[in-house]
Amino acid sequence: MLPLLSNVNMERVSFVNNGRREQKETLSSIWKIPCQAIMFGVSEKRPSSN
Repeated sequence: MLPLLSNVNMERVSFVNNGRREQKETLSSIWKIPCQAIMFGVSEKRPSSN
């Protein structure tokens, strides 16, 4: 019972760490997409507005 429980806890800790790392990567990629879209939109609008 005890070895199994500690094994589950270790897996849970590694899963949480991997989840945090993936969350950071997805958050940064989510931030990159609108920033690129805004920059692209600004560069597209600038010549036509003049």
